[in-house]
Amino acid sequence: MKKIIVFILLSAFIISAPAAVHAENAGPGASAAVTLGDAMRALKYTAHKGDLTFTEKQTWDIDNDGKIGLTDVMKIFMAACGKYELPKPERYIQPGFIISTFYTGYSTDPAVMENILTLTKEAGFNLIENGWVSGETAAVTAEAAEKVGIDFLLQEMNVYSGFQGGEFPFPEESVIEAVCEKYSDYEHFKGIFIWDEPVMETIPVTRRLKDIFEEHMPGKLMYSCALPSYGIYKWDMQETYPRYIDEYVSLIDPDVISFDYYPYLQTDNIVYSSLWQDLGYIRKKALETNKPLWVYFQALSNSLAYEPGNFTIEKIKSQVFPLLCYGVAGLSYFTSAGSVVYNNEKAPLYDDISALNKRVKNIGDFLLSKNNEAIYHCLRGDRYPSLYNLDRFEDSALMESATMKNSVIGQFGEYSSPDKYLLIANKHHEDISSGQITFRYPVTVYEIDTDTMESTLVAENTTELQVEQPPAEAALYKICP
Repeated sequence: MKKIIVFILLSAFIISAPAAVHAENAGPGASAAVTLGDAMRALKYTAHKGDLTFTEKQTWDIDNDGKIGLTDVMKIFMAACGKYELPKPERYIQPGFIISTFYTGYSTDPAVMENILTLTKEAGFNLIENGWVSGETAAVTAEAAEKVGIDFLLQEMNVYSGFQGGEFPFPEESVIEAVCEKYSDYEHFKGIFIWDEPVMETIPVTRRLKDIFEEHMPGKLMYSCALPSYGIYKWDMQETYPRYIDEYVSLIDPDVISFDYYPYLQTDNIVYSSLWQDLGYIRKKALETNKPLWVYFQALSNSLAYEPGNFTIEKIKSQVFPLLCYGVAGLSYFTSAGSVVYNNEKAPLYDDISALNKRVKNIGDFLLSKNNEAIYHCLRGDRYPSLYNLDRFEDSALMESATMKNSVIGQFGEYSSPDKYLLIANKHHEDISSGQITFRYPVTVYEIDTDTMESTLVAENTTELQVEQPPAEAALYKICP
């Protein structure tokens, strides 16, 4: 009955209400236009309170009580009519899919820095994390980012930020207040890189810094990044790595869950890399806590040399596309320095990475509002699903089997539709992955072009889909019952 009344109220105002009224801090960015369509969409959400993605919850949870209620719907509708201003978010709300970089290459020459960031932005990056910088370099980089128009985080090592463990003189609150005051008017200042790879001993420091910064700049991203399992915490008999991740997530309560893993430093064939064990567990934690998942991946042969080396675009794709199958909300290059920009000029892979980033942004934005329902690695053997936190085909209501030996399949869905989306990625950078998906019932299959996002009919009333993927490639399919 309540829903009928609200529908009547909405209908009564449709003719007279403006198509879009600007409401400060509405939606997932610092500001957005709230439309009648938004209000109607939010009304539909009331029937599905427990089945929203993190972006939808953060966008529409007006009362911050974890539920979308009729009161929330009416506030959204009143905002659309110009009668109500949505409250400013207390915590960071992700504006869209993130393609970022830890390190861009730096200079204290403003002209050089502006050129580096211009090339970085034009290659498809929308955030720089300013890792391991301080002092004049940090200030010049921030000024250049503001001029170029690319979002940035601040990190000043050993001033109000740190790396892993060791002694750290905790900053006076006046230092933090000065940082907040200095950058508060920068449009593209999005948050603080609080700590890089905190160890157990520095997790409490990271949380304390996060709380202080959050008090002075609510709504900004309080960012940190967890260690991979080839660091000091392992997948051992004591399960020190999952215990570390549990502590990291519960004690820091990060705005986004981020970690790094550089597989080609460990192996030449990442099909069976421990990356997937780390990623499976961290994906599970992100889903449990309803937080965005960001991942740093390897973009250089020697990650700390910041030189192009012999790394290939296929090795980058072999990481990026499978990560998208896991429902990541952000992908971070380690690093764009060397892979994208080198010696203040375009690096050899510049054009390839620019084209890849366009596809990644298309796929990422498309899947961001959908639920990452399941993750499969084809032909992994009976022991792998539990070890790697994978789903089993025998438990799938959609697929009976898939035989592409090198492929990862991410299944996505929407609460409001029976349609499913399959992102299938070949994680081998040299070998083709081919085989067949068998469905449990007849379906209609569309392939979505990841360059144009246009759909093409593949087959109707079929229970089989033939898949053949070149090395490190991906394909996105819409599956309709």
